[in-house]
Amino acid sequence: DGGVLAGLRPFKDSRWEFGCFDPALARVLLDADWEKAECANKEVEERLREQVRAMPGGFPTLMKRLSSAAAGPVLRHAVLDFSQEGFLEVEALCMRKGLKINSQ
Repeated sequence: DGGVLAGLRPFKDSRWEFGCFDPALARVLLDADWEKAECANKEVEERLREQVRAMPGGFPTLMKRLSSAAAGPVLRHAVLDFSQEGFLEVEALCMRKGLKINSQ
């Protein structure tokens, strides 16, 4: 029981998830403030921050990309939970800026 998420392009079968990606880990991807992420090597930490800032769109684009990849496993888990918490999580995810939902 496990899975991986595609990064820049879907897998060969056009899916963005292979297997069943852990929804708890997906929530970390969605909720983290990646601009404040820390590394044991401070030199590497700052170099990585600068690289992301130099990318088109910088950290906001990185966050949108992570959101689009990680939302699926979280949505699936929340819907299958059949609880008020699950409903609220679905509602919050669907209101998230930049999230696009499509079917395969």
